[in-house]
Amino acid sequence: MIPVARTKQLLTQEIGDEIVIYDQTNSASHCLTPVAARVWHYCNGQNTIEEVTQLIKQDFELSNSDSVDMRGLVYLAVDELEQFNLIDRYLQKPQKPIATSRRKVIKTSMLAGGVAVGTMFPLIKSIIAPEPASASS
Repeated sequence: MIPVARTKQLLTQEIGDEIVIYDQTNSASHCLTPVAARVWHYCNGQNTIEEVTQLIKQDFELSNSDSVDMRGLVYLAVDELEQFNLIDRYLQKPQKPIATSRRKVIKTSMLAGGVAVGTMFPLIKSIIAPEPASASS
């Protein structure tokens, strides 16, 4: 699966390791945690989910022996990005759906002592901003 992040009609602002995105098409603001921000950044149409997972592991300095389910976390992040209309398209769809349980990923991250990873849920916080005309009344 090769996701391509949506970039048109979005205003972005990096704040520390997080990214705040304002979607001009539906007047919604989204705050991406550091994990979701990196996943969104790496969803450039050139990286598969496996490659994004490896890049995130490098960014957070996690070894392959760590018991954090980073692959599951990346799938959850892509799922949330798609839910909030931040994924434009997929260049290649998976042949079979990946069964990823949000509960399992969170539990695994917390048990592994993944403070940097496990405490970042939800991955995306979103609000709908009022239209300028309605905000003044």
